[in-house]
Amino acid sequence: MTPKFSLKNLDGTLIKAGTYFSGGGLVEEGLKGIIDPVVAVEYDEKISGVYRNNFGNHIVTADVRDVGPKELVGKIDGEVEYFHASPVCKNYSLAKNNHEELELDKETAASTAEFISKVRPKVVTIENVKGYKDSEAMKTITDALDEAGYKWDADVYNAADYGGYTNRERLIVRAVRDGELPAKPEKQKRKSGWYEAVEDIMPTLTEKKNGVAPWMDERLKADGIDWRHIDKPLYVMGSGYANGTVPHAFADELLPTLRTKSGDVIVMPDGKVYRAMGRVLARVSGVSDDYQMPASEALSHTIIGNGIPTQLTENVIAPLVRDVLHPEVEEKASLKDAEYLEAVRSGDMEKAQKMVYDAARAAGYVNGTEYQGEGSWNAPSASVEKKDFANLDALRESVEEYSGDTCWRN
Repeated sequence: MTPKFSLKNLDGTLIKAGTYFSGGGLVEEGLKGIIDPVVAVEYDEKISGVYRNNFGNHIVTADVRDVGPKELVGKIDGEVEYFHASPVCKNYSLAKNNHEELELDKETAASTAEFISKVRPKVVTIENVKGYKDSEAMKTITDALDEAGYKWDADVYNAADYGGYTNRERLIVRAVRDGELPAKPEKQKRKSGWYEAVEDIMPTLTEKKNGVAPWMDERLKADGIDWRHIDKPLYVMGSGYANGTVPHAFADELLPTLRTKSGDVIVMPDGKVYRAMGRVLARVSGVSDDYQMPASEALSHTIIGNGIPTQLTENVIAPLVRDVLHPEVEEKASLKDAEYLEAVRSGDMEKAQKMVYDAARAAGYVNGTEYQGEGSWNAPSASVEKKDFANLDALRESVEEYSGDTCWRN
């Protein structure tokens, strides 16, 4: 099945990329418009099938220990410039009581190190749980980076600080083969709560007629919450903590780390309880609506729960890849910003409108129709409202509040 989006940058270039432990392609999802994924390896057949439906047939369903890096890239036209891996990490998770490293952990790390050493991509990122940082497996990978002359850093990033709706902390290694390692991205203002990400799809969710499960009810009461008497939506996860509580968050709070097991529910103030379907998890993780979720809710939860939040990819990894491999795109974006703002300030609304339309079309939001100044652009599975430029004074006020973040990047 052909992916529904274009992977072209604003200047028409593509960055050839490869991933190990590819999952459902959430790294590729966060780098749409920046990379051309040409290498992917995922051992789970069902999960690799979801990847294939969204990003193409190049994915290999195999154990990374059984594939050769040179064979993977041998038939590719050009070099793999960017490589990402999220090695096996279950034995480092805070959810696991025994953190002892297994041979599987060390061997999959060695396979990751082998790809780095033999292919030598210009940019490498590694993502994992916090506990991976001090592991022997991590050292295997960083030793390979050192031996190949990479400059790298490793830090823990919370998705909540980079546009996410979850308090999910992930270790991210950033590495560049040539030149200086760019500065770490600055933290962003946090979202006001998870509910804003899903409010518009609530009518599509399935009501759970028998309400909250008894075990959930008991654990919520332990936290002083009676789900029958709440004044705002409440998200409750389908698996509890070992201490006898259950992860939950009210509408104006951010969610705890998402779980891989299904069974999450959303409780509304009117007492109705809805199943938190895979699309809900996708929304709070920043996955776009045109991403084709599997029919199985269990599989959806596994893919989203194991994957890196798309907001972290977009706001931590994407700037690194773009700035190192295609800095001219950044420069062109800045020039576009200046040109647009000057058009608005000078009152040349025809030019400003056209620039907005051209940018939207390049990003895939226009589907066969010209911009008419009213209405919305059609995306594959969603609509994007436009600003009403009829009121020039209002637009100028908006420009004065412009934060400086370029509006021309994908």
